[in-house]
Amino acid sequence: MKTIFGWDRWRPALALAVLLAGLSVLAACGSSNNDKTTSSSAGGGGATTTAKTAGDVSKCGSKPGTRATGTPIKVGAIVTKQPGTDFTDGANMAQAYFTCVNANGGINGHPISYKFYEEQTNPSQIAGFAHKLIQTDKVVAIIGGFSIIECAVDHKYWESLGIMEIDAGIAPECYGTPNSAAPNMGPRYSSDGAVQAVVRAGAKKIAFDQSNVPGTGYIAAGPTAVAKSLNVPITHFKDNVPIQDANSIALKLVQAAGTDGGVVLNFTPPEALKILQAAQQQGLQDRVKAWGCSTPCNTDFVAKALGQQWDGKLLVNAELNVTDS
Repeated sequence: MKTIFGWDRWRPALALAVLLAGLSVLAACGSSNNDKTTSSSAGGGGATTTAKTAGDVSKCGSKPGTRATGTPIKVGAIVTKQPGTDFTDGANMAQAYFTCVNANGGINGHPISYKFYEEQTNPSQIAGFAHKLIQTDKVVAIIGGFSIIECAVDHKYWESLGIMEIDAGIAPECYGTPNSAAPNMGPRYSSDGAVQAVVRAGAKKIAFDQSNVPGTGYIAAGPTAVAKSLNVPITHFKDNVPIQDANSIALKLVQAAGTDGGVVLNFTPPEALKILQAAQQQGLQDRVKAWGCSTPCNTDFVAKALGQQWDGKLLVNAELNVTDS
């Protein structure tokens, strides 16, 4: 369990694993012909853009400096972007990587054409994007998706078509359905580890808070089970994002946990940071045994914003960490 800050060594490894897994899927789609078409790559929000040469060509293609010019291999994704929750980083990283691939040989000479759509946890909207990716955009795989409920909404559609999805999972269907491959641990397992760490730090009671978004019941069940197995009571909270009154939330959680308890957060980094900074400004960080956070808090900007006052006080469950349940 992390008790210090900084880039975790697993974060880039995880992102690279997603992209490399995607490339293995795409390699099966590309042949070695040299059809002359416009080389293209990713675009956010439904736009497809022209590929540009990216940085380190030694890492992303078998033919450095040779632009792929064959028939494009079309792939896509659906990602959540709404007030308080922005998961477009994953798709943007995929875009940058595929741009580099295209500038350095592509997949057997074929460039990757990548398009992703931004959704707002509306099932009808998400289902519409899925059908558009298949019927209009003609994608052959879903790669780089990061959505709160997309797996739950679309998995049966992907299965019916034989479409594979490589994603950063949140919903349980990302992990429990045959056509989805999610290399991340997800918020439930990540929150489990944070609760476990806080209890190991001496907390006799847990105040667990997370974003008030769809799917929180499934996530909360994990910390509940961990706390029960450790004979520690747990109180659950949900707060709307973006957070408007972090001071009152921080105070509420500290009071609920008590001096012998711990606070565990499951938010995106900017929202978790609001609560942690509010606790610091009110002198609350030492009013509980420990603070915990799921994986999103394991970022450099959170560490820099909080500073050394939180060293050893904030326990962050890093990606691929092993927990007891």
